[in-house]
Amino acid sequence: TMRMRMKKLLSILLVTAMLASMAVTAFADTPAASNFDGDIMVAAVTDIGITEDTSTAFTKGTDGNEGKWVGTATVTNGSSSDETGVTFTGIVTDSKDTKVEGATVEVTLQATQPTAIDVPADGCTLDVVVEFTGTPAVGEYKVKLHTGTENEAVQVGTINIEDETKTATVASVEAAAKDYTAKLEGTAIKFEAADFAKGGTVGVKITLTGDVADNAECTYQIDSSKAETATLGGKVLTIEGIAVGEEKTSKTLTITPAGCEAIELTLNFDGINFVVDPAPTGDVTLVGDVTLPENLKAGEKATGGSIVLKNTNTAATDVTIKAEITPPQGAKATDVIKAKLGNGEEKDLLADVGATFSIPVGNSNTITFSDVTLNTPGNYSIKFTITPVGSQAITKTVAATVTDPNTNSPVTTTVTAALGAFTLDKSDTTGKTYTGELTLTRTGTDSVDVTVTDVTLSKGTATITIDDAAAKGKKITVN
Repeated sequence: TMRMRMKKLLSILLVTAMLASMAVTAFADTPAASNFDGDIMVAAVTDIGITEDTSTAFTKGTDGNEGKWVGTATVTNGSSSDETGVTFTGIVTDSKDTKVEGATVEVTLQATQPTAIDVPADGCTLDVVVEFTGTPAVGEYKVKLHTGTENEAVQVGTINIEDETKTATVASVEAAAKDYTAKLEGTAIKFEAADFAKGGTVGVKITLTGDVADNAECTYQIDSSKAETATLGGKVLTIEGIAVGEEKTSKTLTITPAGCEAIELTLNFDGINFVVDPAPTGDVTLVGDVTLPENLKAGEKATGGSIVLKNTNTAATDVTIKAEITPPQGAKATDVIKAKLGNGEEKDLLADVGATFSIPVGNSNTITFSDVTLNTPGNYSIKFTITPVGSQAITKTVAATVTDPNTNSPVTTTVTAALGAFTLDKSDTTGKTYTGELTLTRTGTDSVDVTVTDVTLSKGTATITIDDAAAKGKKITVN
């Protein structure tokens, strides 16, 4: 029994030794890139090492690698001979160590072996090129390589994406012409001038500094107007034709040099003093009376009537007209008195400061009432104050009666009389009686009483009798 056990044990040891010998032989005859020899599985190559580097930064590429990031990776070989056909795969991760899908990594051995790399026995240095799809976000990225799975990837360098927005600033300004000045105060360009023409324009030469390139393209915009394109003269932007405006309202100038952030400046015109117009040499006078529209009815717009002015100055003259209403008791505050000169703008004469019209030189400048609406029936008193520049004010008060549009106006009835030709009444033997016709005509819808009085002759006197039933002086009814 003991002998049988020893025979079995020796058989098992013999088989084990044979299998071990076969495995060693298979491993020695198998190339490094293969995991199989027939049906026998062998271990993968584990002698290739990637040296970790967490601090070396990749740089921006040149010479055909523009727009890319380039760096190197150190590879070791733990065996005593070259390892052929080793494939290195690269990935890029962000600051949270999440893989960046829009990045590709190209790994070569001194740019000669782009795919399967032969690693010498003493190791080598690989060239690594990273390219991002689109514009990567600002931040730090990690470049990693592996020969197996992404989980085994080793960091070989970093890429730091910085904010590359360029900035430009204003170094100085000067006026574009000699009849005004321009100076820079903070972010404002202040213009100053004496005796500046109304309706005139200014210009400015702005010298830029910072990241702006010489002779670069540049856009500028004043307030919300159309953006204009200009080319810098060196680093100088020249802008002309900036309207000052009679109100001298400040404007916002936005300048955007190519590749730089926008610069915002304020254009200030407070220091601009306009030329003072000479005093008028003539006068403005009222021609006739102020007339209002006829048949004013409460709450209804009426047009018509006018103010006629004569201007004997040498140029058009501004005239301010203000209307003030003294209404009946209980009148509303929604009354309207508006007028216009020719086909000009309609203006409100009831405004606190009145309305100003530019009256041309001439004898008959008519300002027509375009809207007179008085809302309460009654008798009004309307005072008009007409004040020409350089002349004394003219005051006119006009009475106005406003009727209720819902009340019928009284009917007016008139009677006219026409005396026809008279002939001698033959029945009167004295020859002194003449008969004829008196024709009475009535207008209106109602009957009216009339009284017959004496008839006056050009020569002599006469007595008149109208019918037998109507004695002299008696009222008769005309139907």
